[in-house]
Amino acid sequence: SWLDGEMKFLHGKNGEIVAKWECPGEPQDLGKEAFKLSPVLRTAIEQTGYKGREVGLVLDHCKLTQQLLSTPPAHGRDLELYLQRQVDQLKVVDESVIMSWMETEPIKTSKGLVLYLFPKALQEKLITECKDAGLHLTILVAPTVLLRSELAKLSIKDGEIALIAAQSGRSTAVVIGRNNGELFLARSLRCNWTDSKARLNSELNRSTIFLRQQYGRDVNAIFLTGEGADTQAEQIRLGAVVNGGPSCA
Repeated sequence: SWLDGEMKFLHGKNGEIVAKWECPGEPQDLGKEAFKLSPVLRTAIEQTGYKGREVGLVLDHCKLTQQLLSTPPAHGRDLELYLQRQVDQLKVVDESVIMSWMETEPIKTSKGLVLYLFPKALQEKLITECKDAGLHLTILVAPTVLLRSELAKLSIKDGEIALIAAQSGRSTAVVIGRNNGELFLARSLRCNWTDSKARLNSELNRSTIFLRQQYGRDVNAIFLTGEGADTQAEQIRLGAVVNGGPSCA
């Protein structure tokens, strides 16, 4: 993972973590021309004893953007073409981007999804650096994609809706959904409960209001995870029970 300037490596095998290593100091900015990651990757391979080639990266970066969209009931190539036209028409970015998406529950009568955009040039840099270290980058995802999988681990009743907020450094990833995998909302917030608690409270409140306005539903439980989460339960006030979250951060 590369979150808020911190790079951490996990070597997993058969569903278990075999070794961990954290890069000392902060790696170079991905956007800089002189960016070099392969030396760090070689050290990570040595420190964790990884013998494979395939790697995945959970990335939080200012140019990795996401937004919730309503779309026609299209699928496959038709949906991809529609989204590409939307990106071009809205001029979301001025550079060539790659895109991916995560479907949500329908927004009223429209199909819903969270659209992720990332500069193609930066993705190619990461692929090249991995290749130079003898690795093959197969997965590149935002924290909210990973956080969605944690919904299935929550101890909530069938049909109940939960909000998970996971702090990592200066940012907080948020998902709202059910433990059967149904997703209503995913957001990446540039604030946290350590340095900007009031702003975070406001943004979480906006998320619950969105759920009520767009879906006519309320959050039944809130789960916090990440550094300092166990001390925040009484200070996050959103009209639902606040719990310790899954160990996903």
